[in-house]
Amino acid sequence: MSIRMSGMISGLDTDSIIKELMTAKSAKKTKLEQQKTKLGWKQEKWADLNTKLYKLYTDQLSKVRLAGNYTAKKVTSSNENMVTATASSAAGSGSHTVEVKNLASAQYITGGKIDLKSTDTLVSKGVMDAGTIIRITSGAGSSATVKNLEVTADTTVADVVNTMKAAGLNASFDESQGRFFISGKNSGEANAFSIQTYTMDTSTSSALSTAADALKTAAGLTDSQVSSYRSLLEDLAKKQALYEDDSVTDKVTAWTNLQNAKQKVSDMEESFYTQAAKKIVSQNRLNDLNNAATGVGTEDIKKAYEDIKTAVQKSYYELDSDGKVKSPETFTEAAINSAKSALMKEATDNINKKMNEGTVNYATVDERNDAIKAEYERLYKDVYNYGTTEEEALKKKAEELYKNTLATAVSNAANSYTSTAEGSALVTAKAAELKLDTGATSISTATNQYKTAYTAYSNSISAPLAGKLKNLGLADTEMTTVNGKTSVTSSGGASDFILKKAADSTVILDGAELTTTGNTFTAAGITYNLVGAQAGTTVSVSVTNDSQATYDMVKNFVKAYNDILTEMNTLYNADSAKGYEPLTDDQKESMSDKQIELWEGKIKDSLLRRDDTLDSVLSTLRTSLQGSVTVNGKSYSLATLGITTGAYTEKGLLHIQGDPDDSTYSVNTNKLKEALSSDPDAVASALSGIFGKLYTSMQDKMKSSSISSALTFYNDKEMKNQVTDYTKQISAWETRLQDMEDRYYKQFSAMESALAKIQSSSKSLAGLLGS
Repeated sequence: MSIRMSGMISGLDTDSIIKELMTAKSAKKTKLEQQKTKLGWKQEKWADLNTKLYKLYTDQLSKVRLAGNYTAKKVTSSNENMVTATASSAAGSGSHTVEVKNLASAQYITGGKIDLKSTDTLVSKGVMDAGTIIRITSGAGSSATVKNLEVTADTTVADVVNTMKAAGLNASFDESQGRFFISGKNSGEANAFSIQTYTMDTSTSSALSTAADALKTAAGLTDSQVSSYRSLLEDLAKKQALYEDDSVTDKVTAWTNLQNAKQKVSDMEESFYTQAAKKIVSQNRLNDLNNAATGVGTEDIKKAYEDIKTAVQKSYYELDSDGKVKSPETFTEAAINSAKSALMKEATDNINKKMNEGTVNYATVDERNDAIKAEYERLYKDVYNYGTTEEEALKKKAEELYKNTLATAVSNAANSYTSTAEGSALVTAKAAELKLDTGATSISTATNQYKTAYTAYSNSISAPLAGKLKNLGLADTEMTTVNGKTSVTSSGGASDFILKKAADSTVILDGAELTTTGNTFTAAGITYNLVGAQAGTTVSVSVTNDSQATYDMVKNFVKAYNDILTEMNTLYNADSAKGYEPLTDDQKESMSDKQIELWEGKIKDSLLRRDDTLDSVLSTLRTSLQGSVTVNGKSYSLATLGITTGAYTEKGLLHIQGDPDDSTYSVNTNKLKEALSSDPDAVASALSGIFGKLYTSMQDKMKSSSISSALTFYNDKEMKNQVTDYTKQISAWETRLQDMEDRYYKQFSAMESALAKIQSSSKSLAGLLGS
């Protein structure tokens, strides 16, 4: 802001004179600002009202417009200690008999007590030999999950637990108890599990590991990806065995599962070539971009590099009016702050680490902060040699951050290049080229060698061993499935090993015996929850129409409708706020916070007074419910069903005749309840039809237009444009007023200059006359 020296010759208070002149000239701008403020308040008022209207539309109205929601069912059980139930609208009314013979349960294993810790290795403790495989099978049949743990010199008790968890079991080892606790996550025989041990040829394991390394190198895979590939091969082998198993009767499903498993293996092998091709194309692009940084390469690649560099520079360097980096290069304040933050974080981390290690201790927070400051200075002076002053150091750190960010941006650009049309075409071509390569280090060779090594490894696995799990406090558990029934047996276990087998629930429902893996099942629209079992005891479950629930649904709509209608009526018929305008900053200075709140509240409450859009929405809400519908030849309206409007002064509020919560109409007969009890289907059709008209009308009101967005009841687009227009007008007036103020100062300055010349001439003349 310029400093003006005014009125020194004339003796006039020029600043005050100009301020008064500008105050008069600023009246138009002030008026525009007040109009913009009121429009902003109006936007807020409408946004709040729109949210409430939309909630009515999506919540209460959406429920009462659907006939299916009027068929709520009530379920009672003669013995809720054995069976509870709920019913959907599809359930028929009537009674059902239920006998719960037994409940479903999950399989549990409590291991025998052993003297081990989670970190103990199995081989060193003599628990199990290296080369032993612990196989966890969770679930029966084709849906089973199988996980193998190959015991090595490093395998711990914790590894056993983690393998069980990976198979989908709940598992833990309690060191204080010295026992494994294992269970299936779900109940039912189909969710049983087994734990068995096998031996295998360790040389095949070593060969498989070597083949895995070769595959990772050839295709650029991670350990996780190779592990996923192995899991697919394991699943394929399992599906192949099931298909070839003579005891499997559903060969069609077994064949389909086998083909799906083969496809998954094929798809992943295909991805090997694509992934390798992407890495090659991406690396070539990165090399080209790095070469472009030195001025080598085609014009296109040079431009691509410059675009990346320019984008990064804008985050670190100050720019000129053309958006170019200023010369000389100057880091922005944000870049310097980032550099300082990075150094300060490193210093703080160093001090915190020393404190955690116990090598230093600080009695107060100030001492710790002083240590961090000293470490901060040590870093930039001695460790990184950035310079002797902080300013110099932060510039070098900022430059380092800039270079790192640029390198990352270039790398990201190279990676994302494979997703562009040009890069994708190169990837496709490179993948096809890699498929043709059958050399010793090719992907196809590495893949085939891995599959061969995996097959040799699998074939070397022995039949299940006996007694090997005893040292872990466990037992050999085997699953067998006969005629769809799965059973688990154990052998060779510790004396205090406990096995609780999984079980299905067995229920006799209306004379038919049903089995399910859980204790909840649904039949004919009724969901039964089995709580207790007692063979020979019959429980009666009755389903009836729940007219009270339906009545409450309609009543909730009426309340929500009345609430929003009351608010809209209040806003539309609000008292006038004529003469009230948003306060200027000068006006607020002479008022208390309470006075300001009351003043602005008066304006806000009147913003939608006699609003045309609000009137249109109000009309829609009222008139849409005034019609009638015909059901089975009979005409129905809200009034014929006991839902009427009140006095004219209520402006359309609804009342349910005979409702106990309505003090005015509670003495009347409750026609709605009577109708719901006597002819629920007709009432459902009638009310859903009437409320459906309101739903459609509100839906039409919310359609997008040139002045309003979708799902909006007011002209939000128009208001937004009006706000933008006010902003432009205010900005234009600010420029105009500034020019006007500058002109006034120039004019007064010219006057002062003229007066000064006159004064100077007068003095000269007086001097001549005096001489």
